Amino acid sequence: MSRCRAWTRFMSVALFVSTVSYSDVPTGFGIFSTEETVIGDRADFSGGSIGSNGNIRVGSDAEVIGSVIAGGNITVYDRSTVFGDATAAGNISLGNSSQVTGTTVQHTTVPAYTINSKSVSTGTQNITVNHNQSLTLDPGPYRDVIVRDRAQLYLSSGVYNFKSLDIGSDGWVKFNISGDGVEINIQNGFILSDRAKMELVSGTAEDIVIYAGGSNEIRIGSNSKLHGSLTAPNAKVSVFSRAEVYGAIYARRVELQPDVFTGGLIENWITIDTDNDGVPDVVELEAGTDPFNPDDKPAAVVEGTFLNQTDDGLQKVK
Repeated sequence: MSRCRAWTRFMSVALFVSTVSYSDVPTGFGIFSTEETVIGDRADFSGGSIGSNGNIRVGSDAEVIGSVIAGGNITVYDRSTVFGDATAAGNISLGNSSQVTGTTVQHTTVPAYTINSKSVSTGTQNITVNHNQSLTLDPGPYRDVIVRDRAQLYLSSGVYNFKSLDIGSDGWVKFNISGDGVEINIQNGFILSDRAKMELVSGTAEDIVIYAGGSNEIRIGSNSKLHGSLTAPNAKVSVFSRAEVYGAIYARRVELQPDVFTGGLIENWITIDTDNDGVPDVVELEAGTDPFNPDDKPAAVVEGTFLNQTDDGLQKVK
């Protein structure tokens, strides 16, 4: 499994930093569930910790850059790696050729956290953006918002309250931000269909925050892309194959299907340096050096190309 995917994603979305606090859940979590967290086969997670009040399952050939903390059991299936610690109130089970690079502690006390719900007041106006059309929507309260297939919706800095938000296949929500960020509060359903995108295209916002209060499953479709942290205290969030999420996910249940990439809390990627050698862990993982050994680090970083010291001199590794 290549670690270059995580670093490539990081380089392209370094501006998408979440500093949002959700209820009493510590902000260091990139994924947290109150019932169960599932990381699918070959999924990549980077940035912060993965947590649950219940069980955590990490599928085969997956890669987690961050610690894993469960109020129940932790299961890491074959050939997967957790680059961090694993802490569980229950059992920790490792499959064939799987590993936890940090400390492993089971049968210990793990605090439980809540994700609080909030009231969302909506308007009476329905908004529909038809196929191949575009619309700029001002902040404010609305009723049901539908972005049909291949349509584009532009949102700006401010607070949006929706009864529901449904983005069709190949639909695109674009955040044009100046100054403050965008806050989207959804009373009920939220769907991001296959190949749809919600992403920042201009501006200098610190965060994009999405809250969904309904209990129906939230589907982040295959090959879709979501920039922003998502909180859904009453729902299961399902992220389908090959989707990319750049931001935290806090929900009743979280399931990443195979081949999903999640960026978690992007600021944590930059700062985590386990062996205190001055090189962030994510850089060492890409370069092929050991993030837990201060004597093993890339010899140089030149214009985004990592160079490793070998017996024959510097060797290009990316």
